[in-house]
Amino acid sequence: MKRLRALAIDDEAGSIKALEWELKLFTDQVELVGSTQDPDQGLAMLKELDPDLLFLDIEMPGMNGFELLQAAGPVRAQVIFTTAYDKFAVRAFEVSALDYLLKPVDEEELGRVMRKVQEGRRHERFQQQLEVLMGELRQHDPGLRTIVVPTTESLEFISVDDISRFEADSNYTRIHLAAGKPLLIAKTLKHVQGLVEGMGFFRAHNSHLVNVRFIKRMLRGDPACLVMQDGTTVPVSRGRKGDLLERF
Repeated sequence: MKRLRALAIDDEAGSIKALEWELKLFTDQVELVGSTQDPDQGLAMLKELDPDLLFLDIEMPGMNGFELLQAAGPVRAQVIFTTAYDKFAVRAFEVSALDYLLKPVDEEELGRVMRKVQEGRRHERFQQQLEVLMGELRQHDPGLRTIVVPTTESLEFISVDDISRFEADSNYTRIHLAAGKPLLIAKTLKHVQGLVEGMGFFRAHNSHLVNVRFIKRMLRGDPACLVMQDGTTVPVSRGRKGDLLERF
């Protein structure tokens, strides 16, 4: 059996040492070909080494694990997140069905993950699983105002505070940012609305979901229109005008 090539990225030296020690029990299955405490260096190593497995810490200074995945673009490696013990975080990972290890790594936990890896459970649903994970984490930490969305080239981790509005485009959705070019994603507006529920967005129209922070004024008329801070006008459906006014 060909050994899997693994890379570990974790800002804590002790966590990497513990993982290296435990991986010695699985030398017939996996080889640690690189490790680093520096996320920027880890990003470069990920692209250079193209490992089969990526042991990735979530909380790191400068660039967390999610941001590293965004910067990396499409990743061939199977990602195994590492996290300090937190019952809420553990529940979030279990609900999402993503692979994770509690720090410090021990033999039993590593064995559990390696069995899944050897069973060939490549995460074809990695994007959907990340969405579930982020949703679960937000329930515990409402301050986590980030969504993860797929484009044709990458996974994008976007702060909702940078989004002015969403616009339906058939079965796709166009994300309009306060700065930068719009992003087109293969998700319906209804799906996106679920991602940002309770985060300050209003469904003004069947085709428009707006961030209320970016509304500049509402023009009277039939239909009424919202003028966004960038000058864009968005129609307001008759039945939703009252709901919008109640929010203010």
